[in-house]
Amino acid sequence: MNHRMTFLTVLLLASGDSSSLFAQDQKLVQARIEHLRQMSEIERARFHRNLEAFQQLSPAEKHQYQQLHQQLAADQSRGGTLTQLMQTYAAWVHTLTPTQRDELQKETVLSQKLALIRRWKDEQDLPSDAHEPPVGTTPPAQTTPTADESHPPIGPSLNKRDAFPLKDLRSVLAVLVSQIPQDSSKPEFKEPRLPDYLPIIHASIQASGNSYRDWPQETLLNEMSKSLGKESAAQVNRSDLKSKREVMVRMLLMAIVKQAREAVGFPTDEDKMRLLQEMVPEEQNRILNFPADRMNVYLVRRWMESKGGDTLNDFRKIPEYNRQVDELFQRLDIIPPQKFLLKGRKPNDRPLKPRG
Repeated sequence: MNHRMTFLTVLLLASGDSSSLFAQDQKLVQARIEHLRQMSEIERARFHRNLEAFQQLSPAEKHQYQQLHQQLAADQSRGGTLTQLMQTYAAWVHTLTPTQRDELQKETVLSQKLALIRRWKDEQDLPSDAHEPPVGTTPPAQTTPTADESHPPIGPSLNKRDAFPLKDLRSVLAVLVSQIPQDSSKPEFKEPRLPDYLPIIHASIQASGNSYRDWPQETLLNEMSKSLGKESAAQVNRSDLKSKREVMVRMLLMAIVKQAREAVGFPTDEDKMRLLQEMVPEEQNRILNFPADRMNVYLVRRWMESKGGDTLNDFRKIPEYNRQVDELFQRLDIIPPQKFLLKGRKPNDRPLKPRG
């Protein structure tokens, strides 16, 4: 199928029928075409696969999907409740076992499908002791979340509004090092590298004689602010001292997260596409059925494992940096940015018993 037909087909799917297509605002149509043109190779492969699957449906099935699209579009204008429910359901399905997902997919009777969903959801909600095996049986091995699961190494990209650039990060750290007494400092602090960044912050807090919740105080905060470049300083220098401290600490810690990520050579879309093409068809289809974010995480991990060596080691260190930064956010009693919230955390979470 040529590109023109591909674009036209997607527009038809999005609009419901050809008669309404030409009635749409031309800017909206152009925006959709431009979005398709800017797709990565992996997104384009996923798109063509979904398009082929759609074309194989019966007219009645196509009509159902078109109706669903129209309902979701209408729902968005009313607040998106149905869309949120659908996203919640999609996330819940991935908590099921492969056998359960297969059974759910094959069940065509709606009432039976709902019964399966209720049963499995009730089983998940049972207290943990309700799942204990009968006396005399060997309990299954317990699986605890790994560092990668609790503190994922892949997250949303960080820009200059989220984190200091490396130059400003080093300038702020230099100010902190200058305030640390010589007997409490370390030789590597003079020209620090990524593993030294967090120890410098801890050493600065300890040298200040204040608690974590009170660091940095106004004098040090002003010195840190003076070391920043124009754009970063504009972000930090807000109207009151409290917000200035919060922005300074937030951007400082997120700069360390950013540097931990950038120390790793993440695969390009072309790398991920090659990896996908090397898979056997069964695995390829399985991966393409993942939600886009889960597919990306899977391909990145597989690519890192294929590279091995320092690339894989640096990648595996990211969750530990995330964990330590998350702990510092809590000890400093500052809420991290939404995009950094780790598994199980809520936006307004604060430590119950602040340490330091």
